[in-house]
Amino acid sequence: MVWLWILLGILLIFLALGFAGFEAACVRRELPPQALTEEYLRGTSRAKWAEDFVFSSDWFYAQKPQTLRVMSYDGKMLSARFLPREDAKGTILLFHGYRSSGLLDFGPELEFLHRQGYNLLLCDQRAHGASQGRYMTFGVRERYDVLSWVTYLAQMLGAEHPMFLSGMSMGATTVLLASCFEFPANVRGVIADCGFSSPYAIMKCVLNERCKWLLAGLVLHPTDLFTRVFAGFRAEKRCLMLSGNGARQYADPIASVRADRRLSFSVISDTAKN
Repeated sequence: MVWLWILLGILLIFLALGFAGFEAACVRRELPPQALTEEYLRGTSRAKWAEDFVFSSDWFYAQKPQTLRVMSYDGKMLSARFLPREDAKGTILLFHGYRSSGLLDFGPELEFLHRQGYNLLLCDQRAHGASQGRYMTFGVRERYDVLSWVTYLAQMLGAEHPMFLSGMSMGATTVLLASCFEFPANVRGVIADCGFSSPYAIMKCVLNERCKWLLAGLVLHPTDLFTRVFAGFRAEKRCLMLSGNGARQYADPIASVRADRRLSFSVISDTAKN
């Protein structure tokens, strides 16, 4: 009987670790403000470049971007900021990373891209910014939101208007996962900056970096149970490879970018694989 209670106690500890991991990794928390400020940036890894990010944020809002909304496949209202320009060559859809924002991940390059002749669509991923949603799924469900935005813009701008998908970190995984869909012909390419091959891979990377004393498997295996039950995805499933249902099926060009030093976590070896 004593052993039974011991086993039950171990099981409860195991489940508690999994639930804590799920809450920490997947549940919506406080996110970056829509307009960046030096006060906010001082507490982030972008502090060194705070003036540049604030300048980019101020420039972006000075252009008076439009707010666009689209309904996701599972009934969540998604939001994005659209910055058009006359005689645009095309539109770049920008998908930010984990617990981030379009301005935080792409801010310094927005003015450059706009001056090159492109409309810009800064998408708030589900459970981020002004978009609805309680759980982040590391690109697994977000990929369907990419399809929603592409379809919406094709109807709005015309079937011949060129579109490009660009993602940073989790956004890179999102656009690469989405690349297996049958997009309209006007989607011309994908730019993926430092994506990862699975939720498990990036969670393990972060745990190994921040909690070297903790065996990642003790947290992540039970975490996978909670991601399945509450968020509807498998954390352990390797979802991004260049075979099967991965990005190889996409006919248009894919630029997969990696860096040895990033402002946030990314799995370098996974980017090389992808």
